[in-house]
Amino acid sequence: MTSRILFFYKHLFISILIITIWLVCIFVVWYPQPLFKAVGVLHIVLLLVFIDVILGPLLGLFVYKDGKKTLKVDLFIIVCIQVLALGYGIYHIEQGRPVWIVFSIDQFEVVRKNEIYEANLIQASKEFQTPTFLSPKLIAAEFSVKIKQ
Repeated sequence: MTSRILFFYKHLFISILIITIWLVCIFVVWYPQPLFKAVGVLHIVLLLVFIDVILGPLLGLFVYKDGKKTLKVDLFIIVCIQVLALGYGIYHIEQGRPVWIVFSIDQFEVVRKNEIYEANLIQASKEFQTPTFLSPKLIAAEFSVKIKQ
């Protein structure tokens, strides 16, 4: 087996390992079943997997050549692009994650982190001022008892 193919397999294995850890975090913690379908995060996750697991190692396979003077720089650039793409994707997936599932009248509504209007958070109860980093919380909305005039 050539060193080029060996590098490809190592890069592929590390990429799969890293993306698997993030997929568990995404699908078990942030978007538990059936929220990933309800919110529509599956397409973004598939794009993230394609870029980080398929394109990264393939670019490494194309660039890798024994004795190449700029090999380390080329591979470093590929890995940096891969890490930046992963970070960008994870950031946006985290920003759109559901933080509360609210039962209101006769239906459930999903409140995402990027839908929270932070200017009015001071007026909210203490428990609702900071969204959880883990799974979404189930809460219920209650009717207003005072009508503001």
